[in-house]
Amino acid sequence: MPAISQRQPPVYIEYDSNTGRKPKRFSDAFQARRFYSQQFKLGNKPKVLKELTMTTATATKPTTKKSKATKATRATKKPVAKKVAKKPTAKAKLSSGLKPCQTKILSVLKDGRERNRLYICEKSSVRSSAITYYLGSTNPEKRKHNDTTRFPSLISLGFVKAEVHDIKEKDVVLFSITSKGKKEISK
Repeated sequence: MPAISQRQPPVYIEYDSNTGRKPKRFSDAFQARRFYSQQFKLGNKPKVLKELTMTTATATKPTTKKSKATKATRATKKPVAKKVAKKPTAKAKLSSGLKPCQTKILSVLKDGRERNRLYICEKSSVRSSAITYYLGSTNPEKRKHNDTTRFPSLISLGFVKAEVHDIKEKDVVLFSITSKGKKEISK
């Protein structure tokens, strides 16, 4: 069997870096494929180039020379536009330091009716997997553990109460807001 004498032509891959887009040359296509997948996983937007042209090479090289500006030219530079302040979030509005998801849950419950977890998740757009951390577990031991490892739940803070009801021969936990919770959401 004859040996392979011709290899694939060199491959250039252009990718994002801290200083801009950079090309990299690979003589082996397998190395290029491995590098491409690594850069893709890192989110550096790799692009395969057939051949490296001068415009690509010069456009991607960062300039290392820094211009030396005199005091006069520095003074004549245009002022930088001021950043517009963002609107305060629900977290910033509440003095108790509640999480934004907890404020959403309180706003769903503020009508005073008892609601189950599923309804609260749908109306407040809180993930069903995280609702136990925000509301609080009905098991006191689990709730205490979650409060110490994460943050205080609404039940622990006294903003929400949980009651177990027997509906169609099944125990269903329904949550309702307390007067303390109504005061907190009205602030």
